[in-house]
Amino acid sequence: MLTKQQKFHFSPRTNKAHLINWHEWGKEAFEKAKNQGKPVLLSISATWCHWCHVMDETSYSDEKVIGLINGEFIPIRVDTDQRPDVNRRYNIGGWPTTVVLTPTGEILQGGTYIPPHEMYRFLKSIHGYYKEHEDDIYNRIMNNKESQALHYNEESPRRIPEDALENTLDFLKNNYDEEYGGFGIQPKFPQPDSLSLLFYAYYRERDEFVKKILETTLTNMARSGMYDQVEGGFFRYSTTRDWSIPHYEKMLEDNAALLGVYTNAYLLLDKQEFLETAKDITRYLVNNLFDDEKGVFWGSQDADEKYYALKNLEDRRKRPAPFIDKTIYADWNSMGATAFIKAAFVLKDRKLYEKAFSVLEFIVSRMFDSQKGVYHFFKEGKPHLSGILKDQVYSVEALLNGYFASGNEQYFKKALELGEIILESFYDRQQGVFVEDKPDFEVMERMGKQGEDVPLNGKCCEIMLLLYHLTLREEFKESAQSALECLSASYLHYGGYAAPYARAVELFLKGAGKLTIVGDKNKTMEYVKKAFSIYVPFRILEFLDPIEDRDKIKTLGYEPQKESTAFYCEGKRCFPPITSPNQLDEIFKNRKTR
Repeated sequence: MLTKQQKFHFSPRTNKAHLINWHEWGKEAFEKAKNQGKPVLLSISATWCHWCHVMDETSYSDEKVIGLINGEFIPIRVDTDQRPDVNRRYNIGGWPTTVVLTPTGEILQGGTYIPPHEMYRFLKSIHGYYKEHEDDIYNRIMNNKESQALHYNEESPRRIPEDALENTLDFLKNNYDEEYGGFGIQPKFPQPDSLSLLFYAYYRERDEFVKKILETTLTNMARSGMYDQVEGGFFRYSTTRDWSIPHYEKMLEDNAALLGVYTNAYLLLDKQEFLETAKDITRYLVNNLFDDEKGVFWGSQDADEKYYALKNLEDRRKRPAPFIDKTIYADWNSMGATAFIKAAFVLKDRKLYEKAFSVLEFIVSRMFDSQKGVYHFFKEGKPHLSGILKDQVYSVEALLNGYFASGNEQYFKKALELGEIILESFYDRQQGVFVEDKPDFEVMERMGKQGEDVPLNGKCCEIMLLLYHLTLREEFKESAQSALECLSASYLHYGGYAAPYARAVELFLKGAGKLTIVGDKNKTMEYVKKAFSIYVPFRILEFLDPIEDRDKIKTLGYEPQKESTAFYCEGKRCFPPITSPNQLDEIFKNRKTR
């Protein structure tokens, strides 16, 4: 049986938070609260979260607070990375989130970091209110139930907004910080999805202002305190406008996304500094977050301001390195695999290629269920938590890239299998959108938020459309079209964070570019290398064997060729047969998608 310290992560510094009778999230804890007539104290924290650790060392180490919690509440502790579904419903402003719930899961009151002297008063007050007004609380909840139901404005026109790219770009341009790069003032987050949309826009129009935004932002981020100049890797965000003072945690998710950003920046903008930054991000990920034994990435590395203030490696090695959360997350590992595949070709580093495929093999063999899809995280020798959309979406993307990079059809088949699971389990046919998760019990169902996440729906639509272009199966296209139409009004409220939605709209309107390589698969890798070494948005690859796929080749109208040959089509426009990988330069480079 696991000890409390093994079940729950507490601050690495001295604290008494483990003396609280923490429960895991689940039916059992809420049943206990119901049976004992006690409210629930929900704490949402993270292994990398500085103020969560401070909360452990202060408020949750105060003896009066501990006694009150253990006596009058059912305390539940949740790791936001492990339970994104709980965090989505209950986070009320950041980490730590401290929220008091009814035994049926409704929010009574809450906050983020609450100091010890305030914590005791807060808990005493809310407990007293709950005891005195329990009947009133439940009457209010019953009256409000209808307004909590998931709904969309039926009066909003359902259409594909052809101006989604223009609107999102306008927001990014208007919020661009001309002095330091990035968007807004402070705090400043890297926003890799927004940067990816700007790559697409620059590729399409060669807008010099967009180029300036990209170059200024990416240069300043890489040269600033946001980037660890000693060990490599980006911190999560900057507390200052000029990127100089970061929050010191390092996340696999952020570094995987930014590796993709800097790799594409080098290919599109041809600046050596961006290539060096990409290479340095891989140095950090390989040295610090890659588990060579299992062949996967770990989740994150803790914030430690004193450690990172040391400006050379020798001094840092005299101190304990910041704690690494060795939990294996499917969505983040998939992002890492996708980024490493691309970087392997651009950096000409075979080891990155091998690591990416070891990650894919782990996900397929250890975290995949043919009925439920990909589990969210792997810990203590087994996978946990099915039913999270983000895991499915990013796993499909990684598996497709595995297929594009190797020609191994098994990866394509797994991607297709996951795509079918998304349609079956996560596509709400009544509402016409993709739901973020499948609630695992009634408390979760009751707390479903209004609307669905626009950026994640955008990413899901992009994946569905790529599967459509590879299979020509209408259900993939129809689900994406429905979600894009359904969210056509709400995306405007997301500003720059609507970038994945705008990308998906562009893919729907303009289609993908398909490179079909016909020939012995052992002889086609030169085409693959070339395809991955040029920035082309929405580019997919297909591999056909001249003998095994003879009928399909004939159906497609391709003439038999003596040597390995590639055919490239965008929509209804197809180019002449390509008999040399170098010909791809002529087709891809300096082209506009419009």
